[in-house]
Amino acid sequence: MVYQGADKGFELLFAKQLPQQAPVFIELHDAFCPARPYPLNLPRLWDRAQSVAAGGTAMLFPSQEDTFISLALHVRRHTRRLTLKFIADIAEIVHARAKTMDWEYIRKAASENRFGSSVAVSLYLCTELLGISCHEASRLFPLNPLTKALLRSCARRKDFLRWNSLHGTALRACMFDKILDVPRYLRAKSMTPRKP
Repeated sequence: MVYQGADKGFELLFAKQLPQQAPVFIELHDAFCPARPYPLNLPRLWDRAQSVAAGGTAMLFPSQEDTFISLALHVRRHTRRLTLKFIADIAEIVHARAKTMDWEYIRKAASENRFGSSVAVSLYLCTELLGISCHEASRLFPLNPLTKALLRSCARRKDFLRWNSLHGTALRACMFDKILDVPRYLRAKSMTPRKP
């Protein structure tokens, strides 16, 4: 079974139900994420990829920094149905590799592509929801006071199980680097033709 991605053409999701087992999902992406509102540009992505042998075949895997970026952008994309798994993936890489990660590479990529707020919010969620300390990285990605107040009202550990679409909308608003990016995103979203 094939499902077209919600953002039309950015991903294909293949799902197969195996007898007496959990379903298997494979996502094929033609980009890390859809434009929000700007397309992502990571020119060194493939240069930084690492070759790893899996099942006797060499495969390219993104660097730990590019994996972290991908996970932060995944949280940004799925704020309406935010689950702890999305945050746990980021928390795991931060907990295991924070000291060896090239945070300056992440900071520069975030600045050039305007997703610094997505990284800052992801780090905040790791600390607030899972108690994973991200102090060193958080210094490179400070939250402005308004965003911090909004996060404290909508993404608290004690209220997480009551997550709803209003929380998701508030969290989505926290993920834009510039206030003018919000109307640009909404305009681009409204102009995207919907497939029947």
